[in-house]
Amino acid sequence: MDSGNNNNNCTDIVIYKEEELLEEKKFVLKHYEIKFQLVKINYVSNIRITAQEERMITNYYYGTEMNEGDFKIQNNGLLKLCDNNIQEIYDFFLRSFNENKISIKDIKENISFNLIIKEKCIGKEYTFEISLKKKNYNNNDIIGLLCNKMNELEIKNINLDSKVNELEEEKNNLNSKVNELETKNDNLNFKVNELEEEKNNLNSKVNELEEGKNNLNSKVNKLEEEKNKLNSKVNELEEEKNNLNSKLNNDFSALENKNNILEEKLETINIQTGEYNTYFPGKEIYMRRGHGERSFIGHIDFNKKYESIPYVLTSLSALDAGDNRNIRISVNAFNITTTGFDIKIYTWADTSIYYVRVSWISFR
Repeated sequence: MDSGNNNNNCTDIVIYKEEELLEEKKFVLKHYEIKFQLVKINYVSNIRITAQEERMITNYYYGTEMNEGDFKIQNNGLLKLCDNNIQEIYDFFLRSFNENKISIKDIKENISFNLIIKEKCIGKEYTFEISLKKKNYNNNDIIGLLCNKMNELEIKNINLDSKVNELEEEKNNLNSKVNELETKNDNLNFKVNELEEEKNNLNSKVNELEEGKNNLNSKVNKLEEEKNKLNSKVNELEEEKNNLNSKLNNDFSALENKNNILEEKLETINIQTGEYNTYFPGKEIYMRRGHGERSFIGHIDFNKKYESIPYVLTSLSALDAGDNRNIRISVNAFNITTTGFDIKIYTWADTSIYYVRVSWISFR
């Protein structure tokens, strides 16, 4: 496999030893992800322990694999606590982590990563040390880590969409609140108009009843005082309304800025996948003849143009080859641009090839 930064590497077929994963548990200790696995390797139960910096993709890790025989060779008393059973040892490690009995003794960056376990049993304290050796990942492992990282980013994008929906709902609630305040304001204006009408009626009655002017003047003064209080209250409500409108405008502006930022981030993500199938048109006999170095080059266009040259990963997903011969084949992407790339299918020696399917993924 290769990316947009390396056009010379290719994918070779590798056969691994038989392995079955039985159990797995992950822990975090001082910014390191510690992974315990109970695996069967060639039908023998092993405990595999690996350590790697949390949330970082590196080309190396620290690890070890041990079976019952390895623990017996160490003769550190661990088998006595665990009934000479590899499952019991695995459960003991998990229990020690949950009870905070495992700690990092030291890290020699270019050599090893050492864990230490302290356990008391029948009044006696046991100390066990586990040494993990530094190992390098191969290209397939690094690509797997990159795919896992892309899945995490996809989950984050989904969470951002959910946040946008929450902000939209909050904006709608604020609009509803504005409508309620406008309704209250209309009711207050109606009340003011009623009071104005009452005041005018009173003034008209004062003019008509000149004889009771003194008594009416006293009443009018009281009404004037009440009117002033109402006007003051109206002014306070108007000021409160203006403050609320100003706050709502500021909130809407902030929400709009956040939405714009989210939309810009969502628009920058571009991941595309596909498959390339070929029977080598024009080169059928050339690719099948089973003699010497041969290659076939095809071209793939992206569904959507990239802003800059993307990374491209390829893998062999199907193959039809001649029998009674060794199978030799590699596939890789090159001449990568923002609109597409070329794919090269290469074989050599006596290998005879009739059909190939290549899966690919591009991202930026």
